[in-house]
Amino acid sequence: MRIPYLFHRRLDKGNAEPIGLRQDFSLFGMELWAEIDTRYPAKGPRWRGSLRRLNEARNGIAHDDTGRLRAVAVAGWPLTLSSVRRWRTALDGLAGAMDDVVGAYLQRLHGTAPW
Repeated sequence: MRIPYLFHRRLDKGNAEPIGLRQDFSLFGMELWAEIDTRYPAKGPRWRGSLRRLNEARNGIAHDDTGRLRAVAVAGWPLTLSSVRRWRTALDGLAGAMDDVVGAYLQRLHGTAPW
């Protein structure tokens, strides 16, 4: 029963990008970003944007792509300690939100709180 979920899991094939997370959670019938945006309407889009920029910066560093790094900096995320702290804060918030919405989804699905 695990094979279809593992075979199509995007996280095994790349970075934890918003599209990949959406597709991975949809394997279980969950609309991750819709759930997050409903519960956290002001923060969901910002978390998604922070995650996207972090992945762009990571790929720019990993592939020595100065153009990509320049684009990330122009978008307000220069490679500074301040940006790293902002990414950490955003990702901590996103991880907590994911925990909340997955727990709520599983409770709706099974009728009992999973944790």
